[in-house]
Amino acid sequence: MPYIPYTLQTLISRHDIDKVVNAASPDASNSRFSLRSSGSPTNSFLPSSPTNLNARFNQIISSSGQRVRIDAVDAWGNHIYLGTSNGHILHFILEDKQHQASGQMPSNAKLENKIELNHKPIERILVIPQVSKAVVLQDSTLFFFSLPFFTPISHQTIAPIKGVSCFTHDIAQDGKIGQDGTVELCIVKRRSMQLYKLGEFLQYKKDIPLQDSAISITRYGKLFCLADVHEYKLISDEPVAIMPLIPTPREPASPASPSQSLLGNSLVPRPVAAVVKPGEFLLVSGSANDQTIGLFVDARGSAIHGTMQWSSYPKSICVEYPYIAALLRNHTIEIHSFTNLQLLQTIDLPDDFEPRGMFFSHGLKVYLDHLAKRLTKRAWVPSAAGPHPPADQLEDDLQLHLKREAIRFSTVPARILVYGAHTVMAQLVMPLLLQINDLIDSHRIEEAMEMTDQARDSMSSTKSIHVERMRTELDYIYQKCGMLLLKETVFEDAFALFSKGDMDPRLAIYFFGDQLGGGVIDPSDPLFLFDDVCALVEQVGFIDDIVNNNVHGADASGTENMRQALLKNAREAAQKYLLTERGKRRDVLGHGQPVGKVIDTALLKLYVMTGNDLLLTRLLKEPNDCDLDACTVTLHEAKKYYFLHLFLESKKQHQGALELWTKMYDGQLKDPAFNEDLDRLKQRLLRSSDLTMPLVLDYTWWLMRHGKLDAVDILIESPFANDMDPNSILTNLEEYDLLATKTYLEYLVLTKKSTEASYHTRLASTYVHELQAEIQQPRSRKELTQTVKKFKTCVRPMEPNRPSPTFVSFLCEKTPSTPLLQIRLRLLRLLQQSSSYEASSLLTLLDQTGPLQIEKAIVYGKLGMHQEALNTLIHELGDFVGAEIFCATNGQSTGSIDFDE
Repeated sequence: MPYIPYTLQTLISRHDIDKVVNAASPDASNSRFSLRSSGSPTNSFLPSSPTNLNARFNQIISSSGQRVRIDAVDAWGNHIYLGTSNGHILHFILEDKQHQASGQMPSNAKLENKIELNHKPIERILVIPQVSKAVVLQDSTLFFFSLPFFTPISHQTIAPIKGVSCFTHDIAQDGKIGQDGTVELCIVKRRSMQLYKLGEFLQYKKDIPLQDSAISITRYGKLFCLADVHEYKLISDEPVAIMPLIPTPREPASPASPSQSLLGNSLVPRPVAAVVKPGEFLLVSGSANDQTIGLFVDARGSAIHGTMQWSSYPKSICVEYPYIAALLRNHTIEIHSFTNLQLLQTIDLPDDFEPRGMFFSHGLKVYLDHLAKRLTKRAWVPSAAGPHPPADQLEDDLQLHLKREAIRFSTVPARILVYGAHTVMAQLVMPLLLQINDLIDSHRIEEAMEMTDQARDSMSSTKSIHVERMRTELDYIYQKCGMLLLKETVFEDAFALFSKGDMDPRLAIYFFGDQLGGGVIDPSDPLFLFDDVCALVEQVGFIDDIVNNNVHGADASGTENMRQALLKNAREAAQKYLLTERGKRRDVLGHGQPVGKVIDTALLKLYVMTGNDLLLTRLLKEPNDCDLDACTVTLHEAKKYYFLHLFLESKKQHQGALELWTKMYDGQLKDPAFNEDLDRLKQRLLRSSDLTMPLVLDYTWWLMRHGKLDAVDILIESPFANDMDPNSILTNLEEYDLLATKTYLEYLVLTKKSTEASYHTRLASTYVHELQAEIQQPRSRKELTQTVKKFKTCVRPMEPNRPSPTFVSFLCEKTPSTPLLQIRLRLLRLLQQSSSYEASSLLTLLDQTGPLQIEKAIVYGKLGMHQEALNTLIHELGDFVGAEIFCATNGQSTGSIDFDE
């Protein structure tokens, strides 16, 4: 069953006109027109006498037994204006009916007024409501009227314009007005195209010369698409540029009078063009051999999109994006989709219709009560969650919004008017829901989905009321079909339709009861569901109920197996649905939105229920909106402590996460998923900027107690390092390890450049204690004496031209490096570069350590004991160059110390 975008409804029929002709005129005292000045004879209103009214209508409508034609139509609001072939304009008003069948025009056409011009045909009527004006082309003359009652405008205010071949307004200005309160008109005469501004008055703007007079013209913004007897042209306003396009198509003349029949089968130009969208036009091209195509051209005149094809040459085309409607000469209307140029619908016209044309008007609006009933929404909460909020308790604004929304989506536009010789019809947008609901109710879901998908594929991405209404209809259809499939345990398809129909995810989660989201719907925040969907929700119950209602059999074992299989299918379908819905909200994950919270909490429960640790890990390690309390309970009850730790970490519940981690490491809590080592905790304490300083310190000492001595790096590299109390840290470090203490002291002295004397003294003392321990090794004691001997062999005091090293530079260049050497060099660098340590206590400590002559010499210098320092340098070490430097620097240096750590 194909999707049908439109349906035709008669606005004014022969019967309507005959009824007006035969009816008595309203009393003149009650007629709004009886008080108006009749004006000039050429622009007079009908006499108010009933006898004269009927006589004149009979003269207009039926003269010598022949009916006049309708040659022009336009409409606005509930006003319809008809131009006839004998020079009259009939003004009808559509009045609301008290009762009407669904899908019918909810109005009666009442003749309100008649304007007599001369007896020549009315060629075109253009209504411009934004400036309350109408323009009529008759006998190559433009006349101007005021809206809504089509009152003729005085010639002194706006004079008629003669010699007009065609005219157009700027379609880009539909519903808009310029800053000066005007709209633009383009009027084509024999050899020129004139631009005017129409407002309270008509103002001339500019003139563009033409080689030939135009047959038709349309405009969007600065672009004009004009057709003369030779070709279509694209004309740009600023700067003026004329671009030839394709030849004007010619068709056989259709004799409408005996004089025209003398032309025989001669061909006459019949251009047809329409604006598609900004910067694009559709041109009809064809020939006498029935090859009729439509070409799309852009602002550069280039062909785009491909070509249209019709079964007959169009009389008129109208574009109501994304549909293209064409009134053909074979008594049909063809509707094509702009998105793929495929034929969607063919509408056959009545045999007696005598089609004259199709016009894209400002539009009539038709309210469809049957559609409104389907699209009405109401607040819904589960009965267990509390009573449904009565209408009088809902906020007034919310009630008003729901009512307005239903009315807005149930008011379908009728912008395309199709007129025949004696009839006017509206081409109504046919609501998809009204076409498809019978299929749904008869459980022909597959047919309904085929038709729905076809309609969805024809939708435009351009935002409009038509697209919004179609989207709402699609939501209703998908949700209702999803509910019916859910009832039949077709879970995967049901949840897929829920996603297509933008179902509130809370409802899908509700079907699983306490398993996924008990209390997920708060009475203070109800769901807003279509009435039909509400009825189905209350009917189907929970997933368990649905499965139980569909599983029958004598074999209890087989029945239970089937039940479990269906429940598993339901969970898998729900998981896929929730992931899809989560993907729609990817940009706001982790922002705490209510719907995201419901989705992520349900997903976590599903993963725990199904044992899918991989997806559970992925959920918890990325931004998520899982509910803290509900998910904590779920994970703890499932004894998934490792995932609970990850979850708390993702929610910045650091103390709880760290406590869980340490308990799992210590074995107090068992979880096979936990396989992390102490370095994982160290890295977290180092990298996390969300932790507090007390937490960092507490778990650093925990690491130290568990033998993770390099955890001292946390105290150095943590963002809180500058805020920590060094004295307290040093006191604690001394309980664990000398190496850790030394590392922290080096950080204070060498990195932070602290001038605190106690830190310098403690660091130097630490180095000395390390030396004491190392010297206990026989190889190290031997190394001490051998180093001095080797140095003395390098010194040549009697050879002044041969450079001699200092003892400290000799140590720096000594290879291979040994632990003893590295400690000595660190100590020497500190002793020589620092002036903050307590030299006397260090000297005592050095005396107790062993033969560390160079170290003592430096300390002697710091104490001002220069004689002792020089004796040590010269007599004990033979370091003559060092002694010279010592004297030159007043005891501050014995040589440069430069070495690689």
